[in-house]
Amino acid sequence: MPKVTKNRTVTEALHHRLHYDPETGVFTTAKTARSKKHGRIVGWRDELGYIRIWVNRKLYLAHRLAWLWVHGKFPDGNLDHINGNPSDNRIANLRECNQSQNCANSIIQRKGSSTRKGVSFDKAKKSFRAYITVGRKQIFLGRFLTAKEAIAVRKAAEPKYHGEFMRKA
Repeated sequence: MPKVTKNRTVTEALHHRLHYDPETGVFTTAKTARSKKHGRIVGWRDELGYIRIWVNRKLYLAHRLAWLWVHGKFPDGNLDHINGNPSDNRIANLRECNQSQNCANSIIQRKGSSTRKGVSFDKAKKSFRAYITVGRKQIFLGRFLTAKEAIAVRKAAEPKYHGEFMRKA
């Protein structure tokens, strides 16, 4: 095997040092002439649950490397984890998307007045506000006396505004 040089592309280094299993979404060390511990799982989970891996002295998100491994190029935009699990890097669980579509399938990121994305409590009006965001534009869906009503309206709006990228769970 040739020695890895600084000029080796990410794709070359990735295929030389690692192996990706599209069925499990796991990267392991490859068997090379000098490897003694091939087959070890590589990468680590960051605070948001994404797997990160070093290649050519640069840190990459594993789902982007999986896309590169299978398709021969990095995605043009964002990648969405269809099931919402950021550490599930099976190629069947990844799809290209824009930022708005990626956000549509995201889980609630912070603890607020609601445990449901798109619903918040307005203290001044003493009601629950339902909204949905599409392409950086927030669309008001109404005010409701209970969180349950606001959540129902928000859920009903998701197929219309988010389509296939709506959150399934």
